[in-house]
Amino acid sequence: MASGSSDRTIKSWNLSDGSVVREYANPNLKTSGPNPVPAVAHPGWVYGLRFTPDGRYLVSIGGAPQNKGFLGVWSTADGRLVSGEEMPLGSFYAVALSADGKLLALGTGSQGRPVQDMNSSFVLKMPDAVK
Repeated sequence: MASGSSDRTIKSWNLSDGSVVREYANPNLKTSGPNPVPAVAHPGWVYGLRFTPDGRYLVSIGGAPQNKGFLGVWSTADGRLVSGEEMPLGSFYAVALSADGKLLALGTGSQGRPVQDMNSSFVLKMPDAVK
């Protein structure tokens, strides 16, 4: 099982004992502060996660600064970020994958006050890095 959070983290869990198996860390994002902080995976809140049909990848979606969305694709074998991209489509709130894992459906919207024409749905090809 995997979970994403408002603290910008993604974790995989062992359901039999409740332990954390892996924390996903985005090497392009730096953490700061006087106290140790968890490894961050997203530039903003993580709103959704889906495993690809073959289980090889974990797709994550969420928000990013300046009313952008973030789409991440992670290797489940080692937790490595395979593809990560901020897109100017509003924050990403929902994700679904096609049965063959080649297409993504994203539900987007604005952060904060509603903005007309910012609530949309998009169908995208899975990033090329995922083959």
